[in-house]
Parts: sequence; structure tokens; C-alpha cells
Amino acid sequence: MPIIRKRVFIIDEYEYVAVMLKKIMEGLDYEVGGVALNADDAMAAVSLNRNIIDLVTLDICLGKTDGTDLIEKILKLNPKIIVVMVSSNKEQRVIIQSIQLGAKHYLLKPFNIEDIRKAMHKLLG
Repeated sequence: MPIIRKRVFIIDEYEYVAVMLKKIMEGLDYEVGGVALNADDAMAAVSLNRNIIDLVTLDICLGKTDGTDLIEKILKLNPKIIVVMVSSNKEQRVIIQSIQLGAKHYLLKPFNIEDIRKAMHKLLG
């Protein structure tokens, strides 16, 4: 019987960060179901794949859009999707707001592989 890998979707406005996260996730044996660099593409892709995405990494800054605005939208599509914020914003109020809106974890940039590994293991097993 084949092993079903958990599927991750990456949303970050910077392509180099998204590519780095994709490589890290694949190295940790998660399937990356897609990458989006802006809010519109992210919501279209998450909407289309809402029943097969296990976890979304979500940047706070997405150009003109605040990533926290997408948390509730993603969770309305599928409340089982785990949202992990990934940002360089260290403001306590932003972290608290993200968690209150439904994010399950907040990773600070610059991140390292071990931080991501621990968070993913905790959230997805």
C-alpha cells in the first residue's frame, strides 16, 4: 500500500523564498501541491485544491494584500487546512492576531530547516 504524503501549499510574495520553502518541504518528504506569489493566485489555487491541501504556509506581506486577510478565507474553504504564517514581522500583536484568526503556527524569517521540521512534525506528524 503506497504511503500518502501530506500536501503543502506555499504562499509567499518572494519567489526565492517560495522556492526555498518548496525545496525544504520536499526534503522533509512533504508533497508541495503548488506555490503562489500573490493573493489572487493563492485563493484560486487553494479553492480549486481545498480538499487535498493539508497545510498552507502563508506570508504576511503579499504585495498590496495582508496575508492575515487570507487566513479566514482559506479556513472557510476548508476548516481542516492548517495555516502556518511565515513572516519577518516580529510584532507580538501581528503574531497574536494571526493565531486568533486561525493560524496554527507562526514561523519567523529568516527560518532554518530545523524550525520548519519541528513545526511540520508537530502540526502534521
